Amino acid sequence: MATVSVLWNGGRARTIRPPRTLITGFGKGMALGEPNDEVTHRAVLEQAVGMLRLEAPAEQSLSR
Repeated sequence: MATVSVLWNGGRARTIRPPRTLITGFGKGMALGEPNDEVTHRAVLEQAVGMLRLEAPAEQSLSR
C-alpha cells in the first residue's frame, strides 16, 4: 500500500525515512497548518495525495 507522511519537521523525516514525505514547516503539532484553516488543510492534503503518483522514495516541501 502506498503511503505519504505529512510532517512539520524535515529533520525528523530524514531520520524516519518514510517512502514519501511532505514537509510542511508549519511548526510543532501543526503539520496541516493553523487550526480551522480549511483552505490550507485542503491544499496540504491535495499535495500529499498527489505524491502517491511518485516513485518512492520521494520528499517534497509544501508548495504554497
